[in-house]
Amino acid sequence: MTIGTTSIPVEIKYYDETRTYNYTESKEIGLKISGNVDFIITVNSYNNFYYGRLGKVAFSISNRGSSPANYISVNAFSEFGSKEFYIGSLDPDDSETIEIPQDLSKTSGKYPIHLTLNYRDKFENSYSVEKFVEVIPTEAQIDYNTYIIALIVLVVAFWIYRRRKK
Repeated sequence: MTIGTTSIPVEIKYYDETRTYNYTESKEIGLKISGNVDFIITVNSYNNFYYGRLGKVAFSISNRGSSPANYISVNAFSEFGSKEFYIGSLDPDDSETIEIPQDLSKTSGKYPIHLTLNYRDKFENSYSVEKFVEVIPTEAQIDYNTYIIALIVLVVAFWIYRRRKK
């Protein structure tokens, strides 16, 4: 059955006051069918997420509930950056990815990013859900290409210097 409203037919049988005549009446009763929304937020990927740099972290927001979430807006913030997103709707078993920029110049370890998800259900009721996700910056890997290019330049410069000296 889908989330929303539906009608259920009901048949009512009764007698008159004298219990002589039997009457039957059919009516429709409205029924509200609801479900739940359950957001799961996971770190999807890191992009240039190193101490002392400007990086980005991507989160996957999934709805593992039985009801769709409509008009979803996400406010993501930490002490190193914030951003607001409008996702729209997430059906059950659907997901969306958001990317949050972070200034990691003053970080020294893992820290939480606070996410506030505001949404409406099928009946236009408003809800707000707060989640915290811990992220972990890492040390930047050494770029050996720079060292190799510098070494080649030094070797060529030394070779030119020795050649001119002769």
